[in-house]
Parts: sequence; structure tokens; C-alpha cells
Amino acid sequence: MFESLWIDCEGAEATLAGLDRYGETRAMAHHLRHFWQFGYCIIKGAVAREQIDTYLAELARDVARGALLASHGHKIVNAAKADLRTPLTKVLDSHVYSPAACELAFSPPVKLFLDMLFRQPPLAFQSLYFEVGSTQAIHNDTAYVVVDDHPKSLCAAWIALEDVVPGSGELLYYPGSHRYGDFLYGPGRKNWASEEDGNAIHDHHLFWIHEEAKRRGLTAESFLPEKGDVLFWHADLCHGGGEIKEPGRTRRSLVVHYCPVTESPHYLTGAPGDMRTKKLSSNGGYISSMYFHIE
Repeated sequence: MFESLWIDCEGAEATLAGLDRYGETRAMAHHLRHFWQFGYCIIKGAVAREQIDTYLAELARDVARGALLASHGHKIVNAAKADLRTPLTKVLDSHVYSPAACELAFSPPVKLFLDMLFRQPPLAFQSLYFEVGSTQAIHNDTAYVVVDDHPKSLCAAWIALEDVVPGSGELLYYPGSHRYGDFLYGPGRKNWASEEDGNAIHDHHLFWIHEEAKRRGLTAESFLPEKGDVLFWHADLCHGGGEIKEPGRTRRSLVVHYCPVTESPHYLTGAPGDMRTKKLSSNGGYISSMYFHIE
């Protein structure tokens, strides 16, 4: 019903077999095949450790001087006033403010994967920096992160900014859950509109995710990456944050949401004209933000 990327359409397996024939794409075809089959893939060392160190230094500076925003739930505050070690608190859209963040978002392996998945340049339209594990319930991104015309054209990248250890609130996911089928909140609508839909259907959605996993015999896995590893997930992969069993331990990560540049995240639809910007970065990808003007 919502197919938009070639990898979700009939003939995807044949396309993947064709990519396997070419040396320059064979390695990336392996990742795309895993993404097609399980709804995620991991590229080891996709981001250089030195780039991560530069980003973390820039982030600390920009947060301290009050240049960035942070959110906890639905509350948006100046990041300098936020306790970033509170679960579910994240720094918003540093990819459009920090050159180093943009370097991470479009590092060559990340950009190549997205180019091959989208078959056009990627748009990084949202980024979230986490200091600690999110502890967010396992969910589908399509319920909250809305791309207007083709909601499943979304792809996310989870960039490990440090080595992640068990008990730190690591990322959890159900491999293969991207093939559950569409959970609808309304006719032709995958996203939750809280005021219109209420909480009952949302709670049922979260319950349904686990019940469907049981029915299909799926088991949640955890992501324990080394610094610089990147996990990509499909728009409908069910994922969340594990329990923090060691309070005080960090789990630094940068999550970036992408779509093809010809698609539009919902926030651009109602934004003022001067905010509807998709800017080409020096890395060959495009960036936008619902929080910052882009020159």
C-alpha cells in the first residue's frame, strides 16, 4: 500500500542480484540485501573516530553557548539548560548547525548506502543527539516521523559515538519486523495524530508490535557497536531503547532521519516560505530543519 522505495517493491531481489555482479557495488549490495531481508544493516567503521571527536567537541561548545535546542518529550528548551543525561532528552538538528555533524551524516559509506537505497541524493531532515540511552518503548518511526506522500521512504542511521556496552540502554530491535504490514491510525495514515486519535490506539500499537513478534517467532536483538559503526533501519523496523541498568553510564549516539531529496518531511508543508529549504551540503547530500533557518 505504501511502497515507494525499490527495495520494498516486487523485483527487489532480482535488483540486488544484479548489484552483486559489479565489484564497486558488491560490498554495498550485501548491506542492502540484509536491509531488505531483516529491515536493518550494520556498516562497521563507517564514520572515522577522529570525525566523531571533532563533532563531540563542537557539540559541547555549541551547547554551552546556547546555540542549540534540546527536547524532552514535547518540551523544547535551550540545550544549555537541559540535563542531557536524562533519558529521552536529545539535542535537535545539530546536522544543520555543526559542520562536523554534517560530515558524520554524509560520511562516504553512509552517503553511498543512501544513494543506492534512494536512487537519488538523500535529504537529512532531522537529527537527534543522545548522551544516554533513550529508554523509548519499541516503536515504528512511521508513527511519529512523517514524510508526506510516501511515509515508507524514510530511512534512519544510528551512529555510535562511543563503544556501547551492555546495560547502557542500548538500541533494541526486532529483525524482520519491517514486514509486519501497515498499522493504520486512520484511512491511509500510518502516523499518530495524538489529539485526533487519542492514546488508546497508540497504546494498542505498541502492544501489537510485541504480540506480532511473538506470533512470528521474532526475538529482540541489541546493538553493541564500536565507535564509528552505523546501523541503518527501515522506516517500519520496530526498535527502541533498552533499560539503563548502570545509571551514570553514557551511550552517546547520533540518529539521523533521511528521505530522498524529492520527498518532503511533513514539517516543511506548513513551514514559512523561508524555512522550506533543502540545502545542498559540501558532502553531496541535502539538509533541512524544522528548528533552524538554513542560509
